[in-house]
Amino acid sequence: MTAKGTVFLALEDETGMVNVTLWPDAWARLRGVLRRHALLYVDGMLQREANVVNVIARDIKPLPDVADTVGGLALLEGLPRYRRS
Repeated sequence: MTAKGTVFLALEDETGMVNVTLWPDAWARLRGVLRRHALLYVDGMLQREANVVNVIARDIKPLPDVADTVGGLALLEGLPRYRRS
């Protein structure tokens, strides 16, 4: 977090890394989700400058919650934390 309340995250998957920026109002709304979940769905505005990809976050949700809405939770079954009993 910066002195003015902006938070910067670096998220990575098998395709590479993306920087996520949360302005102070977004951080205030979303920090609980970020602190409790490891797999995230980030919705926001994509910015590209040269080889750097940045997303200005509007909303962040736990990925299993989003996957449930499209019937895709089976894709997460291999992860012990998200296995259904």
